[in-house]
Amino acid sequence: MRNAQCLPLVPVGRTASNGRRAMLMMPQLIWLFLLVGGASGARAASANLAVHVSAETAPAGQWVQFKISLGAPALVSSGRIVMDFDTSMFTAIAAPGVFGSSGDAYGAATISGLHLDAQFFSPIGGIGRLGGIPVLVVSAKIGSGVQPGTTVAINADASQAPWRDPGENVHFVSVTPGSLTVGGSVSIQPTYSGGGPLPAGFVFDLAGGGFSAATTVSIDGVAFSASYDSAYQAMAVTLEAPADLTGKRIVAKNPDGSEADEYSVPTWPYSTTPAIPALQGVQPMFPEKAWALPLTARFGYVGGAVAIQNPNNLPVQVHLETYPNCCGPYYVAVDETDTIGGWGFYSGGDDSTMVITASLPIQALQFNPCGLQEPDWPFPRTHLRSRDTPERPLRRNT
Repeated sequence: MRNAQCLPLVPVGRTASNGRRAMLMMPQLIWLFLLVGGASGARAASANLAVHVSAETAPAGQWVQFKISLGAPALVSSGRIVMDFDTSMFTAIAAPGVFGSSGDAYGAATISGLHLDAQFFSPIGGIGRLGGIPVLVVSAKIGSGVQPGTTVAINADASQAPWRDPGENVHFVSVTPGSLTVGGSVSIQPTYSGGGPLPAGFVFDLAGGGFSAATTVSIDGVAFSASYDSAYQAMAVTLEAPADLTGKRIVAKNPDGSEADEYSVPTWPYSTTPAIPALQGVQPMFPEKAWALPLTARFGYVGGAVAIQNPNNLPVQVHLETYPNCCGPYYVAVDETDTIGGWGFYSGGDDSTMVITASLPIQALQFNPCGLQEPDWPFPRTHLRSRDTPERPLRRNT
């Protein structure tokens, strides 16, 4: 199984009006190509970064979200976090997400059992810029047999790759572990926003545990009403004004003083094994921004893949065309209709270019294999699609 470090990724390029290839995040991405290409050389030292993992309380058998945050605002353009969760306490991890100040933060997380390996990038250094907003979040499910009052440390390793600022200066990073204490009466399941605005009057279910008619809900910067729905055993939330829930802090409180909070992540969960072997266990962390089209992805001799997500509140029709950069005889065109909240991987042939158009703006990331030998990567003369996402778990009336 390959980890995220061996899958450099970049926002998909966009074809400029003059026909030349431009990048979605123009000059700022030059450093990223140097980084993922293995550029070496001395770098200046930047300020020290104090990273801390949150201390959480949640009942046994329920989900809890851990937040990795900076002690003070800083400009972070790239970093990596590796976490291993205690097998005696947890049964699963899910819903990684990265946040930035301008919606350009993106990355990839490899999940293997209770092991998380997450890379993240922001060309303009938007990660960590806003105080009170985590750098990275991930949710873990507590085992149902864990005794109340049990406490375990939650560690994070930030040493596996340099943390850099937009000038390529290296941050020295120290990490303070967090903790989980099993207890309380309320929890929130992973909440996926999928990005994009929602209209006033939209209803979604906030799932979790320990909810009742006495539970109260708050969402930072969002006008809404909430009531307990006994049929779903969830809090039914109705938006009173248009809102984008991406990165919003959601808090549920019970009268006994128990409280659970979670930041809504922009990427939907992936529910099946990818048909592309090198992407086994890889979860894209899409940027909040959706891009106008067309988009262009260029692949080298070992191919690659593009991950596409529909952030709109409507289905989107996607058209992909692949043609050789040099002298291959093949030309492939594929039409897809992505459901609301759907996303998937699409493989690119060796030494080829993929052009993507869609009926609405979409989110897209390009994955370029690193250190892969030719037999390990599929080079179909057709698109190999690997996608099976559930209907939006956050939304009821779609």
